[in-house]
Order: sequence, then structure tokens, then C-alpha cells
Amino acid sequence: MTDRPESLHDIRATLARLREDYWRGLEEDAAPRAVATLEVLAARLGGQLLGLPGAALREVLRVPPLVRVPGAAPTVAGIISLRGDIVTVSDLRPLLGLAGEPVRGPGARLVVVEVAGQSAALLFDEVLDLRRPTADALETLAAGDDKAQLYFSGRLSQPEGLLTLLDLEKIFSAIG
Repeated sequence: MTDRPESLHDIRATLARLREDYWRGLEEDAAPRAVATLEVLAARLGGQLLGLPGAALREVLRVPPLVRVPGAAPTVAGIISLRGDIVTVSDLRPLLGLAGEPVRGPGARLVVVEVAGQSAALLFDEVLDLRRPTADALETLAAGDDKAQLYFSGRLSQPEGLLTLLDLEKIFSAIG
């Protein structure tokens, strides 16, 4: 008779331990897995697949009529009024060494970005979509002689080819 209370106690302890394991397993499954991701807007410019960091994006617009600025740098395509604010529109082709003239087709877009409190609109031939690759998919660029590499922060392999991520801080420093 004395064995029975102990065996009941063992069964209760075993059931309590199983219950704790069950709830712990549910909590672990529900906990988000810490996978760092990037947010990148994919766009085309001069035949190149480029990416803009999502943190700097403000909006994407159809290209309105641009007001030309006489004597401006080759990267300045013009200016626009964006809800009453004058915003410089930059064409990065000369800076990145890309050939061709800005295409003003139906797919052309302005991407308004903000870096260190400064806003600018960047002209692209086409804006594709917002992508969320894992941070470990970003390849760093090897140092090279290509001047344009100064304005890139890495590359991502994508189904349609390599996407080169723009370093907007360095670009803003260069275009003023």
C-alpha cells in the first residue's frame, strides 16, 4: 500500500514534466526566428539591375515634367515641386558610368529617397519591386579600379541577374 502514493506522485510528476515540455515546445515554435533581412527596391537604369535600400525610400512617382536647371551638374536632370517642396531630380548615369540617355517611357519612375535629412528624386528607367533578401545573401564588392564601385555597397544574386545595391550616402556626397 505504501508504494501506491509514491507511484501516483511519480505519475503526477511525470505528467507535470510532460506538460511543461509541451508548452515550452509551443513557445519555441511560436518565437520568431531571428533571420536578418534587407529591404531593397529593385530598379533598372541603363540596362543595369540596381537596388536602393528600403530605409531611405520615401515614394515612387511617375516622371512629371522636369524644370531644367541651366549650368547644373550632368547628374541633375531637373527639379520638381513635390507637394510644395523643390526636389532635385538626379540621373545617376554619368556618376555610375552608364551609357544612354534617360528614357522617359511609360515605365520610367522617380524614386524619392531621404539620406541624412536630405531628399532627392532619382530617375530610373523602370522600378521593378520591393524585395526582402536575407542579409547573408549580400556579397561585398572586391576593391577594384572601377570608379563606379565607390557608389555600390554590395551585390545580390537575383533570378534575372546580379542586383547591385547603391550606397546612397556616397552618392549624395558626390551629387551634393
